Amino acid sequence: MDISGKGSLFKKYFLIYAVTLLICVFMLGMVFLYFASQYFKDANKGTLAVAALKGVEATERNYIKNYGKVLTRDELEDEYSLIYHATDVLIFFCDIDGMVEICGEGEDCPHMKGTIPAGIRETILLKREYYEAGNLGGFIHEARFTYACPVIMGGAVRGYIFASKSLEGLFTFLYQIITRFALSALAAFVLSFVVIYYATRMLTKPLQKISFAAKRFGDGDYSVRVDVPDNDEIGELAKVFNNMAESVSGLEMTRRSFVANVSHELRTPMTTIAGFIDGILDGTISKTEQPYYLQVVSDEVKRLSRLTSSLLTIARMEAGEQAANIDSYNAWDSLLNVMWNMEQRISEKNIEVKEMEVIPRFVYCDPDMLHQVIYNLMDNAVKFTPEGGYIRVSITAGWETTNIYVTNSGAGIDQAYYNRIFERFYKSDSSRSLDKGGTGLGLYIVRTLLNRMSGRISVTSEKDVETSFIITLRTAPEQKQREHNDINAQTEKEKRGLANMITRGLKRRI
Repeated sequence: MDISGKGSLFKKYFLIYAVTLLICVFMLGMVFLYFASQYFKDANKGTLAVAALKGVEATERNYIKNYGKVLTRDELEDEYSLIYHATDVLIFFCDIDGMVEICGEGEDCPHMKGTIPAGIRETILLKREYYEAGNLGGFIHEARFTYACPVIMGGAVRGYIFASKSLEGLFTFLYQIITRFALSALAAFVLSFVVIYYATRMLTKPLQKISFAAKRFGDGDYSVRVDVPDNDEIGELAKVFNNMAESVSGLEMTRRSFVANVSHELRTPMTTIAGFIDGILDGTISKTEQPYYLQVVSDEVKRLSRLTSSLLTIARMEAGEQAANIDSYNAWDSLLNVMWNMEQRISEKNIEVKEMEVIPRFVYCDPDMLHQVIYNLMDNAVKFTPEGGYIRVSITAGWETTNIYVTNSGAGIDQAYYNRIFERFYKSDSSRSLDKGGTGLGLYIVRTLLNRMSGRISVTSEKDVETSFIITLRTAPEQKQREHNDINAQTEKEKRGLANMITRGLKRRI
């Protein structure tokens, strides 16, 4: 399988993870650089504050020495210069008007030619300090760290001390930080990309298996399955795919079996019809034999008609065109109607109808569907009951469900076939010699119709004795009320009987 193909899921996942990692590392680097620069600025502020304090002390000593009148330039320049060479911090002093009077770099330094902006001086007076990384509002020509504080003598501000340091240390510090961070990030990228590659491959490999299996499945290979042992969402997807494959495979096998059976069921009578008609037309069958063979042709045509009708019924049911109109209905109405229609067939085979106790039994069903269900079962019962055998029909009502029994004597059904007899075209007699007129669709239609009525069907059989089909449907409210009334009537009858016995006993004693 190609995992690097254009537009592949692997490629998309890998790019998403990689880009997300790059963005996160970039943002982390920016935040890290910001805090590192802030840390460096704060650290430099402390250094500059200490140097500025030494400058203030030197200036105050000079004021005291000169009785607070004049500053001795040479002495202060020497002290400022000493601080500058010891700490690399430049000290300069400006008066209250912002004019620089003394600088640690001497009289020729560029600071002696400008004026400190008024806004900065006001901030120093207000906050008693000032700190920035800049050019002091244009006073100096390069960005520097600068700390300033006032010089107060006798309760009055005499001027301002400025401690300044180049930003080169910050740039060097940040360069080192960036270099080390970049090397660390590069190593992290390499390791992360390896992990992302294999993690993404592990994540998408099951999906690729499912995709590959789906393509083979679409090409007609219904045996393909997906082996994904994981219990996560992808594992669940694989299980769903396998279940779907099983279902579709079963449906395909059913379809092929259906086509083969339909072909067989259609070909056999059509071959018979064509052969007998050709025999009549070409004179092979004599005129005296023609009525017999025409009757055979008529029977085969009727069989084709029944098969076509059954196929149309199945097609309507599977297409959802035959909706169930569920209502309360007396099941005995359908049983009696079907048995009345089959009276001639029952009489011809001298079949005995046993134990038929007709008591109204109401169930939830579609009356037309129930009629077709009972007709199919009774048709089978009459068909497979031997000469002189018996048929028994009965209904037992329960509080929740009602059972309808259709039983016939005969050879019975092997227990191994109990489930398969409800499949389309299935006959336990594979040679189809015992039921030549059947289509093998009757019981399938019965089960399908009962499913639509929320009912079910089961079968029990005793070999060479009898076979019973049991229809189970929901009991209707009318039946429940009838059962309740019957119980109350029986109770009242018992009470009246007991009362009569007591009365008769009392009379005898008197």
